[in-house]
Amino acid sequence: MQWAGVTFAHPLDEAQLDGYLAGSRAAAPDHLAFTAEAGGGVVGHICLKAIDRVRRSATLSRVLVLESARGGGVCTPMVDAALEVAFRDLRLHRVDLTVFDFNAAAIAC
Repeated sequence: MQWAGVTFAHPLDEAQLDGYLAGSRAAAPDHLAFTAEAGGGVVGHICLKAIDRVRRSATLSRVLVLESARGGGVCTPMVDAALEVAFRDLRLHRVDLTVFDFNAAAIAC
């Protein structure tokens, strides 16, 4: 619940993520999900949700990093890429991130 609400069940598996990605494509234009790849494989997932083109805002969410890739510097490029889409392509003014104050890894990223 802390990391994904009711969207996913722990442990996350490929079938859950595939279903989520397929659903997010159907929910466009207010929801964009991306798969992050590095070293020839999937290392994570990131999402822009609640995209509001009138208020020019969105929320960064579902920032998921493969356990074996954590600490390897993949999160910052994931966030940078999502923000590039938000600000350059979608021309948004604001992107929020809601994170628990004890989630040091998310805050650092």
